[in-house]
Amino acid sequence: MSETGRTEGTGVGGAILRYAPSRFVEPLLGFLAIPILTRALGASAYGDLSVVLLTAGLLRTLGFDWVSNCALRFRTPMAGELDRFFSNQLAGLVAATLLTTLLVAGGGDLLPARVRTAVGALLVWTLVDAVVSGFAYCGEMVLRATHRPVAFTVSRSLQGVSRHVLGVGGLLLVSRDIPTYFLFRIAGLTLVVLWSWSAIGAWRHLRWGAVSADVLRRYLYFGAPLAVTLLATTLRVAGNRYVVLSLAGSEATGLFSAAVNIGTAPLLVFEQIVMLGLYPLAIDRWEQGRDIRPVVRDGLRWFALIGLPAAAGLAVLARPLLTVIAGPEYAPAWPVLSLLAGATFVYGVSQYFSLRFMVAKQTQKMAAIFLTAGLVNISLSILLVPHHGYVVAAATTVVANLLLCAGAMIWGVRPGRDVLPWRPLLKVLGAAAAMTAVVGGLQRQLDVDNLPRLLLVVVCGVLTYALVLWRTGEIDDEVALVRERLS
Repeated sequence: MSETGRTEGTGVGGAILRYAPSRFVEPLLGFLAIPILTRALGASAYGDLSVVLLTAGLLRTLGFDWVSNCALRFRTPMAGELDRFFSNQLAGLVAATLLTTLLVAGGGDLLPARVRTAVGALLVWTLVDAVVSGFAYCGEMVLRATHRPVAFTVSRSLQGVSRHVLGVGGLLLVSRDIPTYFLFRIAGLTLVVLWSWSAIGAWRHLRWGAVSADVLRRYLYFGAPLAVTLLATTLRVAGNRYVVLSLAGSEATGLFSAAVNIGTAPLLVFEQIVMLGLYPLAIDRWEQGRDIRPVVRDGLRWFALIGLPAAAGLAVLARPLLTVIAGPEYAPAWPVLSLLAGATFVYGVSQYFSLRFMVAKQTQKMAAIFLTAGLVNISLSILLVPHHGYVVAAATTVVANLLLCAGAMIWGVRPGRDVLPWRPLLKVLGAAAAMTAVVGGLQRQLDVDNLPRLLLVVVCGVLTYALVLWRTGEIDDEVALVRERLS
């Protein structure tokens, strides 16, 4: 244990194993939906759909996610006041619905012309999707805060089925238009809301008299900067689609979006698997007056173990991945996939150094850093895309994520020796380098623009990485833990 420099007693490994299943179902379903949508709709229509979905996500992020994160942060300290807690959560969601409705009613004309053409007629659908998703997400946050990984996994799985299986199924079976897609996914999400709020026991605690101006003020003080942070995060990660659509058109947006969805999804899954377990652990330690840096250190190690080889593999295999998954017409967007794989890894690292902002309720600092990075990303894209094309939008995301990570390290958790797991990182780097060499060599020798050969190269790369890492002794404890759980 001492040779690797990792910490003991944080509970990060066990939490990750408990929450890992919850993060695989929905992203896997979404990943499987990509080849269906790209081929059924074509690049132009797929680009429009991606912007419409981004708009629905922005509305949920800006209008509702801050209330949901209040559920995660305040559930533990309000454990003895559940009537007040749940009643104020509902009041916050209702208020968010009203404010978001006003935003949608007056915001359509503010969209750029091409964006307005793609999204304007569907703003009502995006609003309903945001509202229902916000209520479902709030229930999930309570399940996280109360350490119920099985129920959380069920909820995430149901959301995945609603968004992807029902949405894509309706589009294919009934009508290949966006309203049909939204109708089916919203119907499923409504059932998820009813289930999740029953699972958290909210219905029996709802009391009109328990709504408190003081609690809502605390929610607003904590959540308003967080809403700005979440909005800035969305704009930094996906806002370039608006820029590409406005300046380069729907087809370029479709190519860009396919590369984004394929290149970022696996890394975001791994990052969120770790963070799902970390947030409740870090909040509990903070409330107990204990140091959160050991949790950050263990989380960084786990993310590096999976995220670094994933980023390297996505970057090296960018062209065949786009060709096989999205279709040959999307292959020219491979530089976007390569750049965003690295950018997403940097973003994942920044989340661990940002952990202090959430647990210490320093959301104002978090908002300032994230908003700065988001504005840099969008501003650079607006300046450069007209002259250099949609690929440069991925490069601006790399710059923004590096800026974000630097800000998190300066004002969040400092990257000292007690936080950065240097020895494990060096071993992971060595194993990832060996994997990259094997994958690159096989790619030069084989035509990997078909699924069987691509899978063969991926399997060889994974086995190389796992073998080298195992020989270093870095994952001995994890192997023993898995054996213990399976026995």
